[in-house]
Amino acid sequence: MRIFKPAIRYGYLVDYFRRPFNVPGLSMHLIEITARALIVKNEQIVLVKHKKLNVSFMPGGHVEFRETVEEALIREIKEELGLKAKVKDLWAIMENFFPQNGKDIHEISFIYKTDLLDLPSDQTIKSCEDQLTAFWAPLSDLEKHNHMPKQLISHLQNDLNKQEPLHLSLIHI
Repeated sequence: MRIFKPAIRYGYLVDYFRRPFNVPGLSMHLIEITARALIVKNEQIVLVKHKKLNVSFMPGGHVEFRETVEEALIREIKEELGLKAKVKDLWAIMENFFPQNGKDIHEISFIYKTDLLDLPSDQTIKSCEDQLTAFWAPLSDLEKHNHMPKQLISHLQNDLNKQEPLHLSLIHI
């Protein structure tokens, strides 16, 4: 009898090969914690676009076990854009509920205002990951870039200078 030692990854059980570990009676609902960078300059925002899915979003990604949200954001910016980042003020906490690959996802995102420390003088930005493209987009054109989640667009366009962090709940299920 072969025994797999389950581990927790992104809020659910996985086996040694990071496949979902099915336990009778265990829900396949996932809770994910992510960190996102709000990088705005001259009414433009840095976005990354997933080439296959054709959706764009703010740079960032999953928080790993024993990693703070700020550490995750600095790591993700380095991985995605190849740049150093300075995490500034918390802009929003966003709860996003959506289906993905037959599972219900509950994503909790911490969105921080962020500065890029070693941005080239010509302000060009590129992705270090093959599946992503990075670019500056005018805040007024986020709909054209298929920004996800769509409910966040109006907040990005209207609430950038709020003093208190926003708490957003976006339900798609």
